[in-house]
Amino acid sequence: MVLHFFKKIYPSNNFKIIKIKDNYALRVSFFIIILITGSSIYKDYGIAGDEIFLEWIGQLNFSNLLAILNFNFENDYKLKLIELSKDKHFFLWLNFSFFFEFISNNIKNLFNLNYSREIFFSRFFINFFIFFLSSIYFFFLIN
Repeated sequence: MVLHFFKKIYPSNNFKIIKIKDNYALRVSFFIIILITGSSIYKDYGIAGDEIFLEWIGQLNFSNLLAILNFNFENDYKLKLIELSKDKHFFLWLNFSFFFEFISNNIKNLFNLNYSREIFFSRFFINFFIFFLSSIYFFFLIN
């Protein structure tokens, strides 16, 4: 009943529906706007209370992995991680975001970032960039 009412008021030939799937320029411009906006505002975020600790845990994991790749299986970083895993306050934090911390520490070492401000801004940009790439992937997945 309701459907017939809307068909009488709004006949279908008066509407032109823009299909995003068919409009390539609209798709590209949408993602360019997101990229420009995200690239310009990533420095506007504040630092959360756990950022410093997570960066330190990430540095320990990254250094431990580098030591293992150099065939140094018993290293100081591994011992520190084992010691932290026995602590009742720190053991929950050791399992968070190893992949993200690995990427951010690689970027930090690649660009030789020394100041905490640069380090945290690079982490925010990496976070945005992973979101941006996953948004593009999700867009192509649903189309």
